[in-house]
Amino acid sequence: MRGHIRPRGPSAWEVKYDIGPDPATGRRRIRYATVRGGKRDAQRRLTELLSQLQRGDHPSAPNRETVGEYLETWLALYAPAKTCGKTLERYQQIVRLHLIPTLGATPLAKLNADQIAAAHKAALDGGRRQTLPDGSRALSKQTVRHHHRVLSLALKKAVDLNKITRNPATLIEAPKPAKRKMTVLDPAQTAELLTAAKSSFAYVPFVLAVATGARRGEVLGLRWSDIDFDRATASISQTVEELDHGPLRFKDAKTESSRRSISLPEFAVHILRRHRVEQREQRLRMGRDWEDHDLVSCDTLGRPLSPRQVTKEFRRLRRSLGLGKSKTP
Repeated sequence: MRGHIRPRGPSAWEVKYDIGPDPATGRRRIRYATVRGGKRDAQRRLTELLSQLQRGDHPSAPNRETVGEYLETWLALYAPAKTCGKTLERYQQIVRLHLIPTLGATPLAKLNADQIAAAHKAALDGGRRQTLPDGSRALSKQTVRHHHRVLSLALKKAVDLNKITRNPATLIEAPKPAKRKMTVLDPAQTAELLTAAKSSFAYVPFVLAVATGARRGEVLGLRWSDIDFDRATASISQTVEELDHGPLRFKDAKTESSRRSISLPEFAVHILRRHRVEQREQRLRMGRDWEDHDLVSCDTLGRPLSPRQVTKEFRRLRRSLGLGKSKTP
C-alpha cells in the first residue's frame, strides 16, 4: 500500500493513499484526508492510515469481512473451480461444521496463527469423535489435519485476492497422526470372503477389487466396454461417486495416472464371462425397466450400486466370518 502528502495551504496538508484494488473490478481505490498542522503531522497521519489498512481497522478497508463471511464466499466462488463432487461436499462440511463455529467471528485481517492453533487444540480436546475420560468428545489428529488443509487452502486464495497479506495457517504445523498399520486379508481369508459373498449383490465388485486392486468407485464404474476378454484387461476410465444428497453419478478418472489398464487374472475373467451371461438374462426379464449404463456391477435394473452399501456389505461379511479389520475394497 502506498501514499504521499502535499501542501494544501499555509497549515494544511492533503494525505493521499491507496486502499487496494476493488474486489469486483480490480481497479485501484484512492482515498484522501486533510491534516491541519505541519508536515510531520501529515506524515504521522499517513502512517496511521496505512497501519489501519494493514490491520483491517480502516473504515474503507476491503478486508473488514469476518473469517466466516470469507469462507462462505470461498466455498461459493473459488472452491468449485478447484474441486467438485464429494471433495467439495467435504469442504462444505468442514467449513460449516467446524471452521466457522470456531473461527468465523474473527475479522479475516486479524486472524493469526495463535487463534488457528487454539482452534485445533480445542478440536483435539473436545470435538465429536472419541470420548474422553471427562465425557467430552475429541476429533482425531487426521481429521483436524484435514481441517487445517482446507483452511490453509482458503486463506491462500485470500492472499491472492489481496484480502490479507500473509497466510497465518502456514505459520503452524498441522497435527501429525500416528502411522497406523493397515492389515489386509491373506489369500486364505480372501478366498473365504469371496466364497461367502457368492450370493451377495456385491460379489462381482468384491471379485474385481481383489483382481485389480482398484478403488471402490473405480470398480463400480467399470463398463463392459472397459473389459477386453481377449487380452484379459480392464480399463479404468470412470468412477461412481456418491454424495450425501442427490443421486449417484459418474465421474471421469481425474488424472492420466488414474486412467489405466489392469491385467485380469484367469479366475476373474471366468467369473466375468459367466456374470455377463446372467446379466443379459436379467436385462431381458426387466425389459423396458432396465437402465442401460453398460455397467459390469449394477442392481437388478441396471443402475449403479451404492459405494456405501458395498462397503457396508463388505463389513457385514467380514464380521460374520470373524475376520479382523482390513482395508475396505
